[in-house]
Amino acid sequence: MSGRPASPRRRAPLFLRLGVIAIVVAAWELAAHVFTHIGTSGDPTVPSIEFLGTNSIRRLADFWNGGLGAPSPSAGGKETYWGAVLAVGQASAASLERVFVGVTIGLLLGIVVGVLTSTSRRLRAIMAPSMHFLRMVPFLALAPLFEVWFGKTDLGAISFIAYGVSVVTFTGTIGAVSVLPRVFIERAATNGASRWATYRHVILPGIVPAMRATVLTALGLAWTLDVAAEILGTQRGLGVMMDYSLRFSYTGRVIVVALIFLFYAAVTYYLVQYLTAVMIRWQPRHEVEVSQLTAIGGAAPPPTA
Repeated sequence: MSGRPASPRRRAPLFLRLGVIAIVVAAWELAAHVFTHIGTSGDPTVPSIEFLGTNSIRRLADFWNGGLGAPSPSAGGKETYWGAVLAVGQASAASLERVFVGVTIGLLLGIVVGVLTSTSRRLRAIMAPSMHFLRMVPFLALAPLFEVWFGKTDLGAISFIAYGVSVVTFTGTIGAVSVLPRVFIERAATNGASRWATYRHVILPGIVPAMRATVLTALGLAWTLDVAAEILGTQRGLGVMMDYSLRFSYTGRVIVVALIFLFYAAVTYYLVQYLTAVMIRWQPRHEVEVSQLTAIGGAAPPPTA
């Protein structure tokens, strides 16, 4: 029997998803009223939603140096919500820039080296063992080394993000090329395609569906690496806000900055998910799911009869 497309994935009703969020918020608020211990900084160890929305957010203005209608608290100015917005915006721009540049470099390196390694026995014998070894090393364990090598600079943070993304992308590219039907490459060679033409018109377009899961995974990792890099060795960014708040036990501000990181990570994740979905809309849904699962080491679902 001829195959037919798999049925669309069903999403949970909106009221159920909103209900789960409401339960989490209610549970947090209950915990805030049960555990009322006040830390050394004056912040409650489990701050309430009201405390987060007022005191914690407003005091993020401490990171603003003044201007644009908001005084600098360090110069005796009053903490304002507008100052907090400006401080968060300034820090967000630095963090987003690092993530964008680091992810771009890491993806390019990982894909180029991964494709070359997959299609060349000599390069595979040289590169694969070293890259797979690096994949097993915990990324966060290497963060202090990048600080020592590059100092407290943007270059160190970007290099750290690019390193982690490239290692993950390299591994995903190896898997994506391995599930690409060899008949495509053989047919191109039979028709007289050059090595570059085969890369350009056969291999790179053919691995896009399988690489979608790898790119999304690398993007999530990039935000984790950015937090670590900014806490350990940069002078500006959301991670600097978190580091300062951690040092002085400002629990509320730590949570607010963490939520901001979560928001940016979610937005970029769904944006890339949408863009990659547009790129692979030419391929049947079932084939996309098979290639993605196989590329990340999962079991491919059987085709629908």
